[in-house]
Amino acid sequence: MTPQDPVAPAASQGAQTFATPIIKVTEQVGQHVLTALDQPDTVAVLSTIVPGVQADRVVSIPLSSAELSQVQVLLQELVPPEPLEEADMPCVGFHCDMKRPEQSD
Repeated sequence: MTPQDPVAPAASQGAQTFATPIIKVTEQVGQHVLTALDQPDTVAVLSTIVPGVQADRVVSIPLSSAELSQVQVLLQELVPPEPLEEADMPCVGFHCDMKRPEQSD
């Protein structure tokens, strides 16, 4: 697949995904998002970079409103009830290691 080829759906039995070899990442994610938004009932798109043996891949998944709600619930579970001190949440770029509060059994 060359950078000029259109984004093609990846074969899967689970959620529909779109995967292509890495090109200019901003261009590729944009292509994936636009392609995923064209799918029926799509209200959001989840994209990530998946490391591979020969090459990394950008993978995008179109989300329905029900799936987006599930993602929002999962993300909300990561937010601590009280803000963490900045020293307790080290960041690299915009990736921050959010420590979960201790859970009692």
